[in-house]
Amino acid sequence: MDEFQKMVVGTAIAVALLIFFITYYMLTNTSQGSTWPPFISPCPDYWTQDPSSGLCSNTFGLGSFAANANPYNQTYDPSSNCANLTYANQNQLAWDGLTYGVNPNPATPICS
Repeated sequence: MDEFQKMVVGTAIAVALLIFFITYYMLTNTSQGSTWPPFISPCPDYWTQDPSSGLCSNTFGLGSFAANANPYNQTYDPSSNCANLTYANQNQLAWDGLTYGVNPNPATPICS
């Protein structure tokens, strides 16, 4: 191998090691102290929130409610994350940050 090839291989190895260590540092140090999920939606997915009252409205008739209840007439006043999670689970609703995308650490559950 001539001198030029050795220099190219050596530079490539050095750059690869540098990228590896930078990636390792970013993955291990940037997530410390941050909350998960970073954002919890104010309403269940595909529901709309009235800005004046704060009530969530079921604009697409999603979820499974009582047989005699019209899902399009459902409104919900969001409160604590635990109450919101219970409401979403009871009515089979998807809620970003509560029913999926939840804390990967089971030691800190949303509801205890």
